[in-house]
Amino acid sequence: MPNDQLMEEIDFQEKKKKTGKKKIFIILMSILGVAILGIGIIFIFTRMSVQLELLEYDTSWTNESILLTVKKVDHALYSFNKEEYSTSNTYEVDKNVKNLSIRMKVYGKEYQKELSISNIDKEPPIINGASIKDQILQIDAMDALSDIKEYVYVVDGIEHISKENTFQLESDTKDIEIQVIDHAGNRATLPKSYFESDDLTYTLSTELWTNQNITLTILKKPDYLGYSFSYDSEQVEYKDENSFEISENGTIYLSVKTNGQELKKSIEIKNIDREKPKASYQIQNGVVKISATDNSNDTLLYSWNGGKYGSTSEKSYQKDAKKQIVRVKDCAGNITTITFDITLPKSTSTGSNQTTNNQKPTDKTPTPTSTTKPSPTETKKPTTPSPKPTFEVQYSETGTTTNPVTITIITDDSNLVSFQGGEWTSNKSIVISSNVDHYNIRVKNKDGAISEKTIQITNIVKEKTTREKNQDMIGQIQATYGFNISYGDGTYCYYAGSSCTPLYDEEKANQALTKITNLLKNFPTDFFRKFQGNNGYRMILFDDIPGNTQGVTSYEIGNDNQLFLDVNNDMLLERVVYHETWHFMEQLILIKNNYNNPFDGNWDHLNPAGFTYPGDSSNTYTPYDSNRYNPGYPKGNTAFISAYGKTSAREDRAEIFADLMFRGYKQNYMQTGYGINEKAKVMMQEVRKIWPNSPSATWEKYITW
Repeated sequence: MPNDQLMEEIDFQEKKKKTGKKKIFIILMSILGVAILGIGIIFIFTRMSVQLELLEYDTSWTNESILLTVKKVDHALYSFNKEEYSTSNTYEVDKNVKNLSIRMKVYGKEYQKELSISNIDKEPPIINGASIKDQILQIDAMDALSDIKEYVYVVDGIEHISKENTFQLESDTKDIEIQVIDHAGNRATLPKSYFESDDLTYTLSTELWTNQNITLTILKKPDYLGYSFSYDSEQVEYKDENSFEISENGTIYLSVKTNGQELKKSIEIKNIDREKPKASYQIQNGVVKISATDNSNDTLLYSWNGGKYGSTSEKSYQKDAKKQIVRVKDCAGNITTITFDITLPKSTSTGSNQTTNNQKPTDKTPTPTSTTKPSPTETKKPTTPSPKPTFEVQYSETGTTTNPVTITIITDDSNLVSFQGGEWTSNKSIVISSNVDHYNIRVKNKDGAISEKTIQITNIVKEKTTREKNQDMIGQIQATYGFNISYGDGTYCYYAGSSCTPLYDEEKANQALTKITNLLKNFPTDFFRKFQGNNGYRMILFDDIPGNTQGVTSYEIGNDNQLFLDVNNDMLLERVVYHETWHFMEQLILIKNNYNNPFDGNWDHLNPAGFTYPGDSSNTYTPYDSNRYNPGYPKGNTAFISAYGKTSAREDRAEIFADLMFRGYKQNYMQTGYGINEKAKVMMQEVRKIWPNSPSATWEKYITW
């Protein structure tokens, strides 16, 4: 090969080597870049996927504390209400709070949200007083937060529950006691003594320990003209207000001015406490003991790491733990917070202990108890027995539940567990599907030492069948309203020449009963009892009523007040109940008037000129009449709710009553001058004679008087 060609070949080979090295370098760098990018993507994805998620909590009115829980995130720390970060993802809120801060920290990045809790109501309603006029008892009460739910009238030992603040008394009534209940379940009581004594009487918003102001209310009576409240026995200043805020303990002087005299009384307030408990802690061998005292001398409660408050003042740890938080709460609601870290001894064989608060380690060396001397050739040393393992039992469900309960044993990972005498296993959880008594749990450590506990589970309830739920609803209706509902076997009706089809479908019955339970809330609870002794009131549910009929009242074909309901049209069921109930009401009005119909003389003149029953099936004279928008169309001509109302005066009134009960807002035809409104007024004048609480009832809500 020529020299110049040889030199070119050598140069080519050198270039090839350099190019190869360059390619290898590029490939390696590419791989490294992809790896770094992948790690970065994974890291970014991990960071992006983290979010502070607050699990469901109670948002309905309650007089209990609310437990907030943030969904657990690996390696996260949590802070509630601007307190220190800890590993606890739960926090108990015992009073309403605005802008409650919830923070979560993961790998140094902080996530935050705020929420307001406004559904806690621990204050009972305030009863200002009561009056009785013409045998009608009227309660003056209010509730500033959750509002009043119902009134309980205990009259001569018989309890009556009502949504209304008025109650019809009998002429021979002797004893009256009243409770007022708000939507959170708080109760205020107007005692019997209020009606029996002329003394100045009062109520306090609470007689328990509290860190809040106390509301004192002097109960009103008709002859009271002014109310005075003072910390000074010499200071009397009468005002119209009968409620006062008490901010500190001491003697309170009350006075009431009447037409002829002054009533005076002094009381001692001792239950206001704004001082926090005094608390300290000790840690020894992983066991934390809280020591706390309080000036109330009542039971103290403890919350470990945001959990619910309980009586547990001691806890054993099996692992190191940072940023532990214990809150100590007294019975007035004052809270002291303790924070600490747990660092367990590296070895327990040397007897080393972790002690805080200047506690001296206790001597763990056992005292020999044998009286036998060792032989001269043998030297025996006392052996230190291996300490027994410690463990806690956690339950997935602590309240009443239809779910199985998972038991989880919290102990050292190396320990073994035996459930109810079974084999030793490293599995720390087991599912219990039914209640158990004397259930044995044993835990064994690697040295063979065993600890055991016996537990019981009593909170698992069998889920009720649909039929059982239906019977519960029927029983509740019977207890609250005083009438019965039935379906299925034993029910019978005869209508339009053929029998109704009994209802056996429990799901259909459940839907109908749920609907009925809800609509009954629109009636005063004593409403249905007026029918007792006057042919009664009861409902019977059917799968079909012949003739495309949704409902019928049985007094039309017999002298027994039964309301037959076809449950297959859920949309119409509520309105049908109201419509048919009016027929019972009108029948009772007729009975009370010795079968002289009070509507006969003043009804027809409320109809449009020239109209006679039965009318046609058109929308003429109804709210759907297109002519009503013409200039000069008389308001009085809008006189029927529907075309069906034109078939007879009785159906006319039943349709108006159903509309008054069914509507969720006031229609324009419920104004002065409209035929429907004027008819409603005539109806209610008769209703008031039997149901004296009619003015505050749902059926009068939209009438213009």
